[in-house]
Amino acid sequence: MRSVSMASNSRKKEDFFFNTTGKNYAKLNLVKASFSGALLTAMGAVAELPADGTIIATGKEAALGVGISYLNIYYPGPTGKLQSAKVPIAPSKADTAIADLPGKTYRGKKIELARVPRRRCYTV
Repeated sequence: MRSVSMASNSRKKEDFFFNTTGKNYAKLNLVKASFSGALLTAMGAVAELPADGTIIATGKEAALGVGISYLNIYYPGPTGKLQSAKVPIAPSKADTAIADLPGKTYRGKKIELARVPRRRCYTV
């Protein structure tokens, strides 16, 4: 069996807070190294919960229930093809995020495109 050292884990997750309404926040655990400061601002995320803030949701599914939405972003991969990732967006930034995200940095690469995820509708 091969042992792997986890001492220098650049994929370490940290808590970020997304403003939902007023002083209410949703807490999501994200990989800090993947997001630039400008990208976090464009997503509506803050690293510290404000003193008067209240956490009303923790985790991805609970955040969806209080208004956090997700956008697909596309950035160049190691072979030059576009790779995609899904990033959370605060309700206050939902109307401007598609225009603001391109040009920001995700995982050290410039974001080329942001889109709304496709929703599949099934009929019975």
